[in-house]
Amino acid sequence: LASLSKGASPEYYNRIISGLTQIRDHATFAGKEFSVALIKYTQGEQDYADGTGGDHPDVASYMAGVQQLRDDINADIEAIFANGQKPPAFFISQTSGRLMTTSSTNLHVGTAQLRLVTEVDGFFPVTPNFPVVNVTSAHPDNNGYRWLGQYEGRAWSQVLVHGRRPNIVYPRRATWEAATGEVIIDL
Repeated sequence: LASLSKGASPEYYNRIISGLTQIRDHATFAGKEFSVALIKYTQGEQDYADGTGGDHPDVASYMAGVQQLRDDINADIEAIFANGQKPPAFFISQTSGRLMTTSSTNLHVGTAQLRLVTEVDGFFPVTPNFPVVNVTSAHPDNNGYRWLGQYEGRAWSQVLVHGRRPNIVYPRRATWEAATGEVIIDL
């Protein structure tokens, strides 16, 4: 998140501006208009790796950082296209941090991403990426990306075509039954 944010060094955020400007110019050259319908956000591995020493070491700061990134992108979309479009939907694939997650950060990235898609308007869930991560880089392999792409298309369609919020399953709380040794998870 820190590397993608506006003002970071190096300034990766400028790639977003460059891409949006090129899209606008290409559409204009072709006599067409263009609007941005969605933003796909599948980041967070480095924030897990940085843990408590990173720029976003807890749930609140990570949530605030993602919301600021979205606000910056939305402002630049409006400035570049100047077409009065509504802000694009912001879709999050929940980051697993498979090789980096520790309890010392209280699963801060995944928790923040879950809270964004369940509590903040304009953020929508796609799917967690942890079911498909099976390489040492903590990223999905080729089949994993195909699997994620299918779920992304489904979520995008629900929101952008059908106007429905995707339903997701997530744990609300867990209870340990001392007498039986069972853990009961409320989904």
